[in-house]
Amino acid sequence: MKATLLVNVGSETLKYCVVSSLDNFHNKKLERRAIYNFFFNHVIERKLIYHNKSLAIIKKAITKIAKTYDISVVGHRIVHGYGKKSCTVSSQLIRHLDNIVKLGLAPLHNPMQTKVLKVIKHLLPHAKHYALFDSDIYADIPQYNKLYAIPITLSKKYKIFRYGFHGLNHYYVANIAAMMLNKPLNKLNIITAHIGGGCSITAFKQGKAIDTTMGFTPLEGCMMVTRAGSIDPSIVLFLLRLGFSHAKIEEILNMQSGIYGITGTRDFIRVLELVKNKHKNNKNKKVETARLGFEMLVSSVAKHILAIASNLEKIDALVFTAGIGENSNVFRRAVCDKLKVIGINIDTKSNVQADMKIESQTAVRISKTKPYVFVIKQNEEAEMVARLLELQNLYNQKCYN
Repeated sequence: MKATLLVNVGSETLKYCVVSSLDNFHNKKLERRAIYNFFFNHVIERKLIYHNKSLAIIKKAITKIAKTYDISVVGHRIVHGYGKKSCTVSSQLIRHLDNIVKLGLAPLHNPMQTKVLKVIKHLLPHAKHYALFDSDIYADIPQYNKLYAIPITLSKKYKIFRYGFHGLNHYYVANIAAMMLNKPLNKLNIITAHIGGGCSITAFKQGKAIDTTMGFTPLEGCMMVTRAGSIDPSIVLFLLRLGFSHAKIEEILNMQSGIYGITGTRDFIRVLELVKNKHKNNKNKKVETARLGFEMLVSSVAKHILAIASNLEKIDALVFTAGIGENSNVFRRAVCDKLKVIGINIDTKSNVQADMKIESQTAVRISKTKPYVFVIKQNEEAEMVARLLELQNLYNQKCYN
């Protein structure tokens, strides 16, 4: 049976999805809703594997898939393309990806994604392999958002631009929000908040991404679970002068900061349990640091949403997605309480119920008035299908226009 394999590698997990052959998608004029419906209706197998950086585990899983299905197309999600757009995998592209790893532009993602791509390409040599970059939708953001205020000669020489990440999911949930509003995306202004292990906010103006909080790397922007987010750059210089190595600083900022750096735990559920501690005056140190970490994350996300909103004349919808955004009504309430200045007002009951409803639904609305607020289930894989259809000329619209 001919099939398509979608590969989404995280720092510790591999999400893979087997979908029936994209050749079965016949009508090139069908709207985007049809692409997503095709995905949902043609998923054959979907799994999450904890690989703990073990390529042996991944090889075993892909070998089993290869014995079960005739995989003709493979789509690989790649976080950082350093200027590349989604394309077929070639030896030249692999050299480019190896260079990105050497440059350390996405240390939590690209090294493992590149290793896995090579492994799967070796295991499935006859399939067509495509690299699907998170940053595609941000390729055409305005120069005033794309550039940093450093000498422009440096920016151009070393390609130091705002690339943006989580783009596959941002674009997917923006489209789902448009469907919920029964309007075309190009008629809407939408803010999407991807809040999980990594956190980023994107503004869509009349359907096009116009700004996003992650930048040259996935380290910029909101505070995250282990990443610091945006900090005063002089902190890095200060640590260098104190004798910290480049590698140690990179480790601190990417793996020892954020929620983990403040609370000592990467487990946001544990943080929430401590935050919801009924004893408000409890002086237990773990409770205090949990509340501090929670409040810092809420403040960081709210401030970045407000900053992103400055790109828009009006807001039609705000979307929460990814692990924390989808599953924590306490977090959403705390953030939205800080967004009343832009008219955000959620319904308490709908917000609480969304945590349960999102387990079985694609999207849940948690506000009764405009701007509407949605909780939408993360799904890079559905958007990967759209990107693959475009790359194979089976769909006549640009997936990120």
